[in-house]
Amino acid sequence: MINYLMESNSLKLTKILNLLENYHNISLNLNEFKNLKQIINTYNYINNICNSMIFEGVGGKYNNKEYNQAYLIKEAIGIFLSEITPKRRKKILNKI
Repeated sequence: MINYLMESNSLKLTKILNLLENYHNISLNLNEFKNLKQIINTYNYINNICNSMIFEGVGGKYNNKEYNQAYLIKEAIGIFLSEITPKRRKKILNKI
């Protein structure tokens, strides 16, 4: 657990994307989002799914495949929003 906390967010994101692809057969390409609004809307949608699963009593259990998939997607998008997207925004602003 301590090692996970010390990892960079880009490494965490890479690990999450690998988990999704290798264990859940989900290929998530975060660079395909067209704009920040689409990323935020997707994050909110997945977050609502996770919350409703928890409310229904199926979420938060390590052996629930659907919850694990939704949670990993939510985490990946969250890291993408907090780390990668601001850097990309700076590059765009510097070009203007």
